[in-house]
Amino acid sequence: MKSICKFLTIAICAAALVLGLTSAKPVRVVVFALDGIRVDGLKEASTPNLDALFASGTASYATRNQMPTITLVNFTSHLTGSGPEQHGVTTNGWKIDNHPVPPAVEDEDGYYPNVFKILKENVNGIKTGFFWNWKPLINTHNQKNFDELSFMQAEHQEYKENYDKCVDFLIENKDNPACVFMYNVTTDHIGHKIGWMTPEYIAAIEESDSLIGHAVARIKEANLPGDTYYFFITDHGGVGKHHGKFSVEEVYTPWAVAGPIVKKGYVLNEPHYNTCTAVDILHIFGLDKKVPSFWIGKCTKSAFKK
Repeated sequence: MKSICKFLTIAICAAALVLGLTSAKPVRVVVFALDGIRVDGLKEASTPNLDALFASGTASYATRNQMPTITLVNFTSHLTGSGPEQHGVTTNGWKIDNHPVPPAVEDEDGYYPNVFKILKENVNGIKTGFFWNWKPLINTHNQKNFDELSFMQAEHQEYKENYDKCVDFLIENKDNPACVFMYNVTTDHIGHKIGWMTPEYIAAIEESDSLIGHAVARIKEANLPGDTYYFFITDHGGVGKHHGKFSVEEVYTPWAVAGPIVKKGYVLNEPHYNTCTAVDILHIFGLDKKVPSFWIGKCTKSAFKK
């Protein structure tokens, strides 16, 4: 009888793992997003925390963004594995009830499916969060796919608290898989107000690096169970006080991913696009077969050990 019970217990546990009812160690993904980062701006700035992230994983210094090179188009592309031809976002003014071209595919509420929707549908118990300080950024995403939403005005220094709120969310859900998006627009605001590649713009990058470093340090100090992965993404560069056109300084930007299955100290040589980000996130969660057929992004396979 004991041997039969033992066999049934093993069989039930094995079935639960296959069905996703039981998790081994949780996987979490933290996406750090800074707005308007030029490649040469990042290289000129003193960014010890981002340097460490880039060195500990795979980096790109020529990730190609969508055109037009504006914020809502490109961060939507990062998180949907698709370009404006698919997700339908062509301006920063896109709203669910006011846009000229509908998404090629819509969920039940009219939104184009993003990576958080795919994660929610396929990862048992996953917790998702969206932390941001430029209000329109959330407009292209169905808020039903997030467990935590935190908007803080960029004009007020309190937005820095979002980094702590993001980490608090991860700690509170330490035993769950998680994916969070932590965005800061202040670098872009300085670019528009004073100019890209000015001392003030470089200083804004350095301040953002410090905030990211603080967040990463807290995550490490918390000694969370499982594996943590980090992405660094941006949406465009800038020239003078503007962006939105087609120069190399606007189209090509830095990008990075780091974590246990990511190659360390590797720099991408092949063409790379911001539509890869969402697909790479799904790859980390073992969901390659769940990438929607209508997404155009591809996994950055050379960045991963497996």
